[in-house]
Amino acid sequence: MVGIAKPPRTPWEFFPDVFIHASESAVKQHPAYTAAKAGDDDAAIALVLDAFSKERALEMKRFEGDAKPTLERLHELRAKHGQEFESWWFERFAHTFDALTESEARYLARTETADIVRDRIAAAEQAGNR
Repeated sequence: MVGIAKPPRTPWEFFPDVFIHASESAVKQHPAYTAAKAGDDDAAIALVLDAFSKERALEMKRFEGDAKPTLERLHELRAKHGQEFESWWFERFAHTFDALTESEARYLARTETADIVRDRIAAAEQAGNR
């Protein structure tokens, strides 16, 4: 039998930090590990939930808060809401989407329309939350 050729390895230029929730040995000894590796979705979910560390999740949240948005996220945001919205944003806040954090860019990209964002900003300002 002929082996499957592996693609060439290339360096990861901007690979994010990895946050370990459980040791590799603990994961491999988990009762659901074998089934999860075999493709059992329920076993995989059980394994992840058991290995999940609240402390690590909080650390990830703090880390992400200051992270610059990925190029993919910026493309998603610009494709969804258009140049007109980014121009409006610049006039309003004196910076383009490049200056957002990943979390902020993700929020804007997930918002259905640019008008919803504008309305929320206006409502916050009227409530004195600028």
